[in-house]
Amino acid sequence: MLIVIRELNYDLTALFGAAGVVGIIIGVASQTSIGNIISGLFLVSEKSFELGDVIRIGDKTGTVYSIDLLSIKIKTYDNLLIRIPNQTVISTELVNVTRFPIRRLEFLIGVAYKEDLRKVKTILENVARNNPLCLEEPEPVIIFKEFGSSSINITFGVWFEKANYLAVKNSVFLEVKEAFEREGIEIPFPHVSIYAGEASKPITVKLQGEDIPEKE
Repeated sequence: MLIVIRELNYDLTALFGAAGVVGIIIGVASQTSIGNIISGLFLVSEKSFELGDVIRIGDKTGTVYSIDLLSIKIKTYDNLLIRIPNQTVISTELVNVTRFPIRRLEFLIGVAYKEDLRKVKTILENVARNNPLCLEEPEPVIIFKEFGSSSINITFGVWFEKANYLAVKNSVFLEVKEAFEREGIEIPFPHVSIYAGEASKPITVKLQGEDIPEKE
């Protein structure tokens, strides 16, 4: 066969070179595939997640849609399908959001320095107690976290059944704001002062339609 090819004046060097490149590509692909298959076996044996679980891998979050020989597929909340190779899954930190029947949702809340923190704590406890989706056990978590640049920051955590995540997030958020407004608790925000370059002399700002009296 080689003699016939040579007689037809074909360049065997180019042919063998191309065959070598193809062989390398096939070898690398095979090695990757075998690695994904082995990683898939580890995933199945670990049982870290199953179909229908909500998982987070790196910056990707979604519902497990399929578990295949070479990869897993997750469905995101905006209805996208993402394929993640098994080797990536096995070598990346994975969080199973819905593995357990209950979970805790945390809110970072800032209140003004002038507020009575004991009163704030009582208000937050009442919000959790009166929300039918928040569990009494375990108890809500209230932690005075830090003295911020413009507020005292508080971590407020409530426990709930995992199926109620969105309803709990929205309802508790609204109820905290409404309770603070009702009780006169200030939620501050950063203020910025602009100066023209002269010490302690702020820039004069004129609103549209407003006349500023001239200085005598």
